[in-house]
Amino acid sequence: MAGDAKSAALRLVLSKRRTEKEVCEALVEKGFSAEDAEDAASYYRENGYINHEEYARRFAHDAALLKGHGPERIRRDLSVRGVEAQIIEDAISLLSFDVTTPMEKRFGRGFKSEKEHAQIYGYFLRKGFHPGDIRKAMDALYTYE
Repeated sequence: MAGDAKSAALRLVLSKRRTEKEVCEALVEKGFSAEDAEDAASYYRENGYINHEEYARRFAHDAALLKGHGPERIRRDLSVRGVEAQIIEDAISLLSFDVTTPMEKRFGRGFKSEKEHAQIYGYFLRKGFHPGDIRKAMDALYTYE
């Protein structure tokens, strides 16, 4: 059964970039034992088919540039996928995050009511930006009553 798990794991890692945890979960979902799944996933990580560093760099890049996510959201999403904390920090450190430009693009400049203020703040907080960075951008772009 372990050989079958390795074959299934190889198909998984060749079809799409995945973490070790994602491979394990997919194998268990396919009916393999947790032990066989872990053995197969660790085998392919040791042999370079699963690379958390490369996965984290690409994931962080795509999340920031394509989805507009901030560092906190990216950190959380990678952690859930089983990427180690230091690897996550290294991937995030390669990017620069600017909340002002997307804020201005999406919500414009000028006067905002209290309700709009709360909506904008909540939107960027959910996107994973740091509260202090959101406040600075909002202070630069908006006036309030």
